[in-house]
Order: sequence, then C-alpha cells, then structure tokens
Amino acid sequence: MSQNQQETSQRKPGWPELLVILTSTAAQCWIIWLSLPPQQRYWIRLRVMGKARQLAGRRAWLEGHAGMGEELQTGRKSVRYLTAWGLGLMRELAQGELDRMKP
Repeated sequence: MSQNQQETSQRKPGWPELLVILTSTAAQCWIIWLSLPPQQRYWIRLRVMGKARQLAGRRAWLEGHAGMGEELQTGRKSVRYLTAWGLGLMRELAQGELDRMKP
C-alpha cells in the first residue's frame, strides 16, 4: 500500500462527508417516521414529550438548587439561575404540547 493510500484511509472525514452522512441519516429517519401508523407516531410523540418534560423539570430543579448553593457560598447570583429558568421554560413548553396532544 502506498503512503498516499494510507493517508487517505487514516484521514478523518471532513465537513462535506459529515454533512452527507447527517443528511442521509435524517432522511432515513424521516422515511421511517412516515412509514409508521399514525397511532404509533402519536404514542411515540406522547412518550418523548413526557420524557422531555420530566428531564427538563428535573434539570431545572438541580440547576436552581446548585445556583442557590453557589449564591450562598459566594454571595453573588449564579448564572445557573438563568439556566434553571430556561429549563423550566422548556418544561412548560413540553407540558403545553402534551396538553394540546391529549384528547
């Protein structure tokens, strides 16, 4: 094997290759999603939104708790409060989507 072939085989993929991989993977996922029956898509969306709401709520609580601890230690407001607020907003958005989805 020549040195040029070794360099080519050991080279990391560049942005164009990664873009092609990501695009083709997204297209395959979209085709699979469209091939599912509507009821199954509905249940998957419910489960994913429920888990997203649960995860965002838990992370918001943890970030708020950690921010409070930092504020008590340093006497300054922590950036974690902003993160907790953003996660709480995500939780509320997920809850709103769940409420709209349920009959």
